[in-house]
Amino acid sequence: MKNKILYKVILSLIIVPFFFMTAYGQQIYFVDNQAAKVQKSDIDGSNLGDLTSSSIGLYGIATDITNGKIYYTNVVTDQIFTSKLDGSVNSVLLDNSDGIDGPRGIAIDGNNNKIYWAESISGSIKKADLDGSNVEEVITGLSSPVDIALDLVNNKIYWSDNGVSQKKISRSDLATISVEEIITGLDQVGGIEVDAEFGKLYWVNFGTTDKVSRANLDGSSVETLVTISLGSPRGIAVDKDNDKIFWSDVVGQSIGRANRDGLSSSTILSTRTHPIGISTNWTQALPVELTTFTLNLIDNAVVLKWETATEVNNYGFEVERQYQGIRNKKQETRSNDEDWEKIGFVEGYGNSNSPKLYSFTDQSIESSGQYLYRLKQIDIDGAFEYSNKVEVDIGYPNNYELKQNYPNPFNPSTTITYSIPNDGQVTLSIYDVLGNEVALLENGNKSAGNYSYNFDASNFSSGLYFYTIKSGQFIETKKMLLIK
Repeated sequence: MKNKILYKVILSLIIVPFFFMTAYGQQIYFVDNQAAKVQKSDIDGSNLGDLTSSSIGLYGIATDITNGKIYYTNVVTDQIFTSKLDGSVNSVLLDNSDGIDGPRGIAIDGNNNKIYWAESISGSIKKADLDGSNVEEVITGLSSPVDIALDLVNNKIYWSDNGVSQKKISRSDLATISVEEIITGLDQVGGIEVDAEFGKLYWVNFGTTDKVSRANLDGSSVETLVTISLGSPRGIAVDKDNDKIFWSDVVGQSIGRANRDGLSSSTILSTRTHPIGISTNWTQALPVELTTFTLNLIDNAVVLKWETATEVNNYGFEVERQYQGIRNKKQETRSNDEDWEKIGFVEGYGNSNSPKLYSFTDQSIESSGQYLYRLKQIDIDGAFEYSNKVEVDIGYPNNYELKQNYPNPFNPSTTITYSIPNDGQVTLSIYDVLGNEVALLENGNKSAGNYSYNFDASNFSSGLYFYTIKSGQFIETKKMLLIK
């Protein structure tokens, strides 16, 4: 059976109100190949402005609102660029010296600090860290991949392939690559986008029929949303917060918009020379207002409680813990380990305009020292944000103590807790009313600390029992009653 640290104090730390919140999806970002520019506008096409200038060959773009950046590709120069959202601090992130060969569509995985992109020349999908390090191939052997989309709720990657006799959309798990063709026999396929909240996949067709289409995430229930006359759509983006889809049109030299069901189609920007990749910042919106975050130490558990005032598309909260250091009676040291560990997940309410209460109990601490806790709030589409941190210091007891078991009476198990202020030999035994030892729970050296032991009496008969602890000169006995 497993020993655990026992907490003798009750502590509450209340954090002042703060927000898991970034800007809503109110802007679109797109690249214009022939104009060699990255541009943005409001979602109605107003406030059009240039962000950066490049060279002919711009293709894909992705926004990372959490870190305030955009990433975009140039299929001619074999480069991937990054800049701030306002277009400043523009720089080459990756080029052909990094093995980049015909980059087209690009996507962000903020959960794991990754970018993914499709390469038409190498016929592969690759990924790297957001700073451009650790480039590696993810999927190879493709004909002519065009665009990619990430479903971070279901941990999937989708891509379109426009190769000869290979015009299709496929997908795979992110962790274990297993390619699955979900839509085949397309005419010409360009940009794709995932709307995980509503379980939909969107893409554009250009060729014999120019149109915007969608299907379920497994490729079923294909439907045409918008038919485009005298055009050639290439890129697509979804803004679920405003119930919109956007697409670029290289022949129509325009940016189009419609509701996600395809209704109310219109042109919002015209006289663009050759727009291709398009993105919006809706996937990064985290409108979750966290009003309180408290920590309590009660007996042998750390209890975290928090409350939200409002929630929009809240997938849930990962609870993370970090061990900061070890303390003993003589000194206190601090660990150099900065890693946080995920210790649990609490599902969110999705959308709510009323206060919601959450709690999580950590019963897995086994060492004295300082511990930090934080929440990782995850949006339904995979974007995330961290809360402030709360901390607690688990120290050593000043006295020997054997506490009354709980519950008592019990059936069939109960918890026995004790404290020892010094390192030493400890025995913990169970006796029947005749004085016979019927169980030896502890018998060995223990470090100073607070402990609990779960005693399972399933194989014992009902009746009165005694439990005794011995450590150094300390001996104490208490009664407990088993009732079956």
